[in-house]
Amino acid sequence: MTTHLFIVHFPVSLILAGVIIDLVGAAVGDSSARGWAGRLLIAGGFFAFLAFGTGEGAKFAALASQELDAQLLTRHEEWGSIGAWALLILAFLRAIWRNRFDGAHGWLNAGIGVVGAALVVVITLSGTLVRHGP
Repeated sequence: MTTHLFIVHFPVSLILAGVIIDLVGAAVGDSSARGWAGRLLIAGGFFAFLAFGTGEGAKFAALASQELDAQLLTRHEEWGSIGAWALLILAFLRAIWRNRFDGAHGWLNAGIGVVGAALVVVITLSGTLVRHGP
């Protein structure tokens, strides 16, 4: 088992929990919940980048097993590399606008979370296909 397989669970759980809390906080008008959601999203973005950094070791371990589809691995690498940078940028934006919950910034903050969650789901699905197939 590689370090990558342990780390990848953190961004998935942090970002998905952050989005849920953020949307609930926006629906009920709770700025405290949205503040905590922002912290989770920021941490998730940094853990996503850490997962990206450990992906190369996982790639070599997966290639050594010779039980995978190289095309699926390449697709996961592409989604992971683009997605990790995008998640880091989204975390940075959320950090900049962490206390802005009204008006356009409030909607932008919620959108950042939703986009981040969608990216995490796509990256996770592409990684699951590498080992478990379509």
